[in-house]
Amino acid sequence: TKLNGKSVLNPSGDFQLLKYNLQTKNVDKTSQYHNSVVTITACYKYMTQVITEVCIDPHLYDLAPTIKACEVKDLSLGDQGAPVAIEKVEVKMLPSGESHVKPQFIIHIKNKGNGNVINFKEESGGIKNICTQEELQYSNWNLLQLTKIVFSNEKYIYDVDNNGKNTIECIPDPKDKLLRLRNGEAIMRCTVTDAIDKKESAYVTQLFIQLDYGYTVSKSEQIRIERQLLY
Repeated sequence: TKLNGKSVLNPSGDFQLLKYNLQTKNVDKTSQYHNSVVTITACYKYMTQVITEVCIDPHLYDLAPTIKACEVKDLSLGDQGAPVAIEKVEVKMLPSGESHVKPQFIIHIKNKGNGNVINFKEESGGIKNICTQEELQYSNWNLLQLTKIVFSNEKYIYDVDNNGKNTIECIPDPKDKLLRLRNGEAIMRCTVTDAIDKKESAYVTQLFIQLDYGYTVSKSEQIRIERQLLY
């Protein structure tokens, strides 16, 4: 089953009704009915994407009064319509020498759904095993990947698929290690590697962030199985 998530054009997301016929065991001859619990588990790959505006100000700490195009501030993002949300991005301008700064983004991530985050990479056995009821190693729980962060029309970019072409460095490095949620939350720091000259003016640009992960959620319902009476 393939369902599209929430979006601007589809704010409720896709919906599909599935029907299954189940074969039950025989009800004890001395009973008219038997109570049982049915549990349904869904598991799927998913992604969270953020597209928002951010202010980049290379001379943030200059004391001289200046009219600027924007003001550097943290981004409160709330919910992106996905089970895992980027709740907040702290925006920093780190001094680099006397004449340059390095923009840094501190990304706050939270599992806001009712399920669990799992390793989405099939070679690890995470998403595959939980969807087939095979044993899932503890090491595959609560893992996700920051796949991409980009701003300034891709002049500054981290892409996990790039080979030595990234101009943003993230810690921990998503290429080497997936990010682990602890108590449903995690923080990642991404910093520009090529410092920006303070002579450049402040400007507003689009910031794009993408997370990839697997997700699983279960729901249980108590049902009554009644023995068919034959007269």
